Amino acid sequence: MAPHPLPLYQSLAALSTLSLSSAWPQWSSASASLNSASPPWKTLSAADINSFTSERFSAFQRGIAKLARLPALREQPAPHSIIWQRGSARLLFYASANAAPGAAPLLLVPSLINTARIFDLSPETSLIRYLTAHGTPVYLLDWGKPGTAEAGFNSGDYVTERLLPALAELPTGTPPVLLGYCMGGLLAAAGAQLAGDAVSGLILMATPWDFSAAAPAGLRVYLQALEPMGTKMLDTPGQVPAELLQSLVLTLDPFGVVQKYIAFAGQADDEADKQFQRIEHWLADGVPLVNRVLREALFSWYLRNTPSEQHWQVAQTPISPARIVQPTLIIAPERDRIVPPAAALAFETPNSTVLQPLTGHIGMVAGRHSAARVWEPLRAWLAACETHVDEKY
Repeated sequence: MAPHPLPLYQSLAALSTLSLSSAWPQWSSASASLNSASPPWKTLSAADINSFTSERFSAFQRGIAKLARLPALREQPAPHSIIWQRGSARLLFYASANAAPGAAPLLLVPSLINTARIFDLSPETSLIRYLTAHGTPVYLLDWGKPGTAEAGFNSGDYVTERLLPALAELPTGTPPVLLGYCMGGLLAAAGAQLAGDAVSGLILMATPWDFSAAAPAGLRVYLQALEPMGTKMLDTPGQVPAELLQSLVLTLDPFGVVQKYIAFAGQADDEADKQFQRIEHWLADGVPLVNRVLREALFSWYLRNTPSEQHWQVAQTPISPARIVQPTLIIAPERDRIVPPAAALAFETPNSTVLQPLTGHIGMVAGRHSAARVWEPLRAWLAACETHVDEKY
């Protein structure tokens, strides 16, 4: 059973008393700032501030208590077969009963810090089931939890020792399309560049490329101070616990947890409650990350922006959007606070299409509006990509 998310989030309860700047209605505009000439908080009495923060704190706690009361969900994953395994990684196949002959398969590449279950969260919220029902054979590269074989990996090793060998295990025929989500998009982009004609298309869902747009200024200052000690600590084989990774991710949107639990406390919709429960348990079911990948992410990507500067190398090859020859779909959700649109839109290939759905980072994959705003346009792009492949081959 997946870990329960409440212990992690209960530790953040005190943040609700600090969330005036992100939650006070008059401050919702990005232009509102504590440094403005006449910030709204200066017009409030101490009693007003205490009342407001107390109410928010109580609503946040009600949201936590509500989640704890929900009965456990027992949902089975979509039917699949395991066709390859190396180390902790497995290649899963989801057949499509109505796939057209020669249909291009889709290989899903998830992030390294959360489980691949986000693509098949429930029978009602499953990108995998949606695509197979509409004729696309789907493969999933499930990284699993890193073991001894991956202990000394860097990000490039996941491409050369896991992604590219998995690609080689797919049946011969129409080359697959790669779909990478978040950090998985970086690995998928590198795989597409290195694989060349062995990949027919690339889809990047909320994939950070310009990390100067993804990292708050305060985080970069913190990383500069942390780098001397952090580099030494992470330059050895081993892994970082999932709980620490979750706390690092939360620094990208520290008040998002407070806001979503307050909204959850006030909603009265059984299906929406179940979906909230599914996503929260998925978030809590984190995956450890090997030391050297975290070192890259913190000090090369977020601090020095090596991908956007084209200094990130895999197999001694600089990875560059300009070298991606395949048709590319870039999905950059407008409400994404983990990977802001500017960070994702910086990845522009010679043949790229942009989709900016009105969703968030997770809602793009497993939200109420995923099907209409993301899955359907994605499927239409896949159909166009297949036409391009048919003409080429």
